[in-house]
Amino acid sequence: MIGSLPNDAATHFQGIRLYYMSKHGPCMSANITVLHVDDEPGLADLTATYLERHDDRLRVEPVTSGEDALASLKAGDCQPQCIVSDYDMPGMDGLELLETVRQEFPDLPFVLFTGRGSEEVASEAISVGVSDYFEKESGTEQYELLATRITNLVATRRAKKRADRQENLMRQSEILSSTGGWELDTETDTLYTTTGTQKLCGVAGSSRLHGRRDLIRYIHPDDRLDVRVTMAKAERRGTQMQGEWRLRPANGGERQIQMTIEPVADGDGSTLRGAIHDVTELRQREQQLQDERAVTENVLNTIDDIFYLLDAEGKVQRWNRALPRVTGYSDDTLAGMDVDELFSAANREHILQTVSDTDSNRRRVITADIKTQAGEHLSYELTNSRLTDSSGDVVGVVGIGRELTDERQQERIISQYEQIIENLPVGVFRTTIDGKIQHHNTKLASIYDAESRGQMTQLNVSRIYENTTDRTQLLAKLRSEGSLEDERLHVETLDGDSKWVETSLTLVEANGREYIDGTVRNVTEQVKQERALMRAETLFQHAQDMLFVIECHEDTYRVQRVNDSFETTTGLVNTRISGKTPRDIFGDDRGSQIEARYEQCVEQRAPLRYVETIEASKLPADNGFEDDEQTHWETQIAPVEIDGDVRYIVGATRGITQREERKQELERITSEYTTLIENFPGGVFLFDKQLQYVHAGGEELSTVGLSAAEFKKSTPYDVFPSDVAETVASAYRTALDGETTTYEEQLKGEWYRVTAAPVRDETGEVILGMAVAQNITGEKRRRDEIQQENERLEEFARVVSHDLRNPLTVAKGYIELVQQENDSAHLEKATDAIARSQALIDDLLTLARNEHSITETEVVALSEITHQCWKNVETHSATLHCDVERVIEADRGRLKQLLENVYRNAVEHGGEDVTVSVRGLEDGFSITDTGPGIPEEDYQNIFEAGYSTADDGTGFGLRIVKQVVEAHGWEITASNHSHGGACFEITGVEFEES
Repeated sequence: MIGSLPNDAATHFQGIRLYYMSKHGPCMSANITVLHVDDEPGLADLTATYLERHDDRLRVEPVTSGEDALASLKAGDCQPQCIVSDYDMPGMDGLELLETVRQEFPDLPFVLFTGRGSEEVASEAISVGVSDYFEKESGTEQYELLATRITNLVATRRAKKRADRQENLMRQSEILSSTGGWELDTETDTLYTTTGTQKLCGVAGSSRLHGRRDLIRYIHPDDRLDVRVTMAKAERRGTQMQGEWRLRPANGGERQIQMTIEPVADGDGSTLRGAIHDVTELRQREQQLQDERAVTENVLNTIDDIFYLLDAEGKVQRWNRALPRVTGYSDDTLAGMDVDELFSAANREHILQTVSDTDSNRRRVITADIKTQAGEHLSYELTNSRLTDSSGDVVGVVGIGRELTDERQQERIISQYEQIIENLPVGVFRTTIDGKIQHHNTKLASIYDAESRGQMTQLNVSRIYENTTDRTQLLAKLRSEGSLEDERLHVETLDGDSKWVETSLTLVEANGREYIDGTVRNVTEQVKQERALMRAETLFQHAQDMLFVIECHEDTYRVQRVNDSFETTTGLVNTRISGKTPRDIFGDDRGSQIEARYEQCVEQRAPLRYVETIEASKLPADNGFEDDEQTHWETQIAPVEIDGDVRYIVGATRGITQREERKQELERITSEYTTLIENFPGGVFLFDKQLQYVHAGGEELSTVGLSAAEFKKSTPYDVFPSDVAETVASAYRTALDGETTTYEEQLKGEWYRVTAAPVRDETGEVILGMAVAQNITGEKRRRDEIQQENERLEEFARVVSHDLRNPLTVAKGYIELVQQENDSAHLEKATDAIARSQALIDDLLTLARNEHSITETEVVALSEITHQCWKNVETHSATLHCDVERVIEADRGRLKQLLENVYRNAVEHGGEDVTVSVRGLEDGFSITDTGPGIPEEDYQNIFEAGYSTADDGTGFGLRIVKQVVEAHGWEITASNHSHGGACFEITGVEFEES
């Protein structure tokens, strides 16, 4: 039996061909392109010549650098099967080229052919992924060896690719599962099979499939001869043959297969290739469909109702035996009969409308007259559904017709009424007097959130009333009046939600019992809207703004109503102005202006806002203003459209006289500040609450390349770079919050100190912000220089403290050890020298680490700190007198340095019994002693670093004193007292109130 070629046979043959190419070939006869990379062109040409001469399959493409090799690969100019590269090259070397190539071509053969060979280079090349490593030699026999290695590497790569293709083919065969392939060498009777063929034959592996006879052995005995003949014809004619046969796998059962046999002529002899497709399930399904169709036809022929199938054009295609029996038409006449001939013309549109239904599950039920061959018209109820094919495309109409008797027609009328009730947008019901639901439609269940009609039937209506007395009162009213309309009730649904409904009820009697028939409509949203309108009305009447509604009709605008605020403010009440035009109320001049704005609002169909200035004398009486006062009003109106026409204008007016006065005050203040800004040497900026600049000026604007015009109505984000703008905006916001802030910022190479402060009106309210910028570039540079100097001094102090003090400490320790064994006067002198060095280091550290300015001070009592410092100094039998009781602001620690150094200087120069006195001056204090005094010629040098008249002095004590004085902003002078002792006067000191 000859069958058809499966749809995927051609694709499968391609897979079989690929499979056998991977199993038996191709051979290494194809050319091999070699990309040779060497920075010596002469050597590259020599290598290419020898390689191509040794093996004519080799085609060598030389380049002189690794960069050129990558460019060639990227551009696609060369698609080599192997790369041979030198190692030592300018720019990218061979290993770097190898590493880059491996990122894109991980399996491309790469030979490192280099004259600089070493184990280190070879090891690194292997780690990167080199295919072969080959050292250059002086003889030409190396090229023969290189050519052999190239061809071997390429052959290995190609073999791997063939193996990958074979593995891919095997995976495809497994996926197809019901498809297999085979190849038969007709001369040697050698059979090759795919996994799919082996699976179909029920054998594991190919051990039982060796030749033609083995393959045919699994064919059904009755089909084997046909298979042999078909294979012979294909071989003899050299054409493709196809057939469908039965297969008996070794593991039992029977399968239906389609097999395509194709002769293939190759250089070594003749070959047959075959593709097998299992169609067992397909044939079984076809038989099943035939059986089902036969059953369907038998069923349709046994029913009394007529059955018909129409195509999309309304032609009869199929029918059951009832149709010719009822109509008297023969099967030949019914075949292709138009729907107009079978049914009345009026029914054609209704029947064929089923074809256009979007809902594939919808059934159309109509009443139609069937025309018989004898000319009779029989009334039938037709149920039609559209018919689609497997793709979902509509191909026709299938229908069943049932004859309508009188009883059936009555049932249909009742059914139509029920359908009407079911489709009503309101809930319909009948209940007993005690509230048990007898009948209802689906809408009722939906209103009360019932999951099903059954759940609704089991419900007693008393359950839905939120207040049970409502039902009692409703029943009493119904009995009294017989019927009720649009009674509004607040109910609770089965889900526990609250709803508002309107119900109409009628008390009826049937079969001697009373019932209540009624309808229910969900008016929850309507109630919400009514309440929203009530809230809106409340807001309208109680709003502080003056609200009004204008009716628009044929270019005439009449006041419909105004709110209480409007009446109170203007004295114009609804009873006086309702129905009047603006000209009627305000006169022609002002009234025409108002109507012009109404016309503009209607034409634009958009809200309109405007501000008016009106003399109080022109306002209606009792307006609360003086006659000569200027009043300011802000009004916003908006159109109200109904059915596409503007029917009303709604508006709101508020008095803004105070706001306008404040605005004028703001303009006055702005003008004053503008004058200040224009004459300011730095930069001054005024900004509003939206951070927009109101004015900007000052000489510094031109320094950074900006102009005052660039700031107008701009924000910091529009003028400055983003990082600067964020800092500026933050300071401006702080100023507008009522706080003054100062910060430093750099702009275009210049440093500025900026102070942002609030600007207040007469009431103290912040109305603007002002920022003042001063150029501190020079000051900043000096601060930076001082900072650098301090850092150098700190580094010096660290060196002195560590690198000098530690050795001295060690030396002193060793001297003390020696003194325990040998009490020598020389050792004592050495100890004194070390002590003097340590004191010198202490003074140097004090000088280096002391700041040049004081940043934090506190209240200090001079008497208290004077005595405290005296205790900190080794004074022997010296005496202190203090008669100052003043309080000053000072850095306590630095002030102690000053006093202790002066005390120490007095004891060192005045002797152990010296007397020191601290007295108050008008703007400071003095410290005197009873020592020998200061030589007059040394008055100017006494505060210099290193100056000392004592043998063991460091010369830094008084320098530290002067440094502390200057850091506080004071002044110090040195002189001799009238009795001859030294006198130090510290002036410029501000005293605090004690």
